[in-house]
Amino acid sequence: MRRRLIELFVVVMAVALLGAFLADLERREHPPEPFFPPPPMPVGPAPKAPPPKPPVLPHYRPDSPHRTEIHTGLKGLPLVLRFVVLDRWGNPLPDSRVEVWHAGPGGRYSEPPEDFGRGWEETDSRGQVEFRTIQTDAAPRHLYFRISSPGIGERSARLELPGPGRVRSAPGDGVLVAMLEGTRVPTLRILTTLPGPRPPAATPPAPTPPPPPADSGGAHFVD
Repeated sequence: MRRRLIELFVVVMAVALLGAFLADLERREHPPEPFFPPPPMPVGPAPKAPPPKPPVLPHYRPDSPHRTEIHTGLKGLPLVLRFVVLDRWGNPLPDSRVEVWHAGPGGRYSEPPEDFGRGWEETDSRGQVEFRTIQTDAAPRHLYFRISSPGIGERSARLELPGPGRVRSAPGDGVLVAMLEGTRVPTLRILTTLPGPRPPAATPPAPTPPPPPADSGGAHFVD
């Protein structure tokens, strides 16, 4: 009887050890996947979505030549395009890039290698820049422009020019168009307001400290 109990005990221990060995082998071959806690929920208001970019107008080319004389190869009456670029507080925006393009006779826009009717320039310290071109009765009088100012914003629009010396309509909010009077060459002024934050004010220079008193070298003068 005692011998049977010992044999039964040995069998039970062997089965237990075999089960533990198999379980350890299973853990080694199939380790559990690591647990990564979910990221914390943001606190505060949700971030604002960036403003939509202005749509790219028809016939736009990013390789427009850097120039203000855009009438090369065209014939017609001279026309000056004077752009004035301001922020929404009425301050001039220097160094703003102004791109202009329009069709030539027959309504055809320039394609490489041609570049007539196209050009770009940056505004001066007054936020102004002028382009010289022509106006004809043969071409559809659509004038496109795109203005961008670093850190401020962009604006693109199309002007309708029904004929020499006349402007039919303004392109929309943020743009005022007027044909100036009394100019030697017909001049179209295009005043554009760009949306965006106010540029940071320039920090005034720190005042220069007064010079230190001259060193007398320890000498004392007595009258």
